[in-house]
Amino acid sequence: MLFVPRAIFGSQERLAYQSQSTRARSANKGDKKLMKIQQFVRRLGLPLIGALLLAACTTTGLNGSPNIGNLPEAVAELAGPGQNLATARFLEEDGCYWYEHNGPVEKTLLPLRTAGGNPICVAREG
Repeated sequence: MLFVPRAIFGSQERLAYQSQSTRARSANKGDKKLMKIQQFVRRLGLPLIGALLLAACTTTGLNGSPNIGNLPEAVAELAGPGQNLATARFLEEDGCYWYEHNGPVEKTLLPLRTAGGNPICVAREG
């Protein structure tokens, strides 16, 4: 604390001066903390943001048979309009044909349907 003789400043002025210097020191401590936070964000924030942006650009891929688009002619004739037959595939898990629908956000497997709306599946034995 800076000592100021009373002859130069009155008691009220001295208190005002002391509170200004105290505020200045507090501001300096606050500035140092803020600078440390900013450095931390720069160090970790930019790589994290970059990783998130790159992850958003990758495709997730869909599990399916490698014979995408190789449909029997009978199945292609049964399929209704507006379905992407180039991405159609047969899934053994359920015995049905599915195609990829490219939505505004993601690719989704949808069941391949007839013009009447019924799913195209293979009859199971058994």
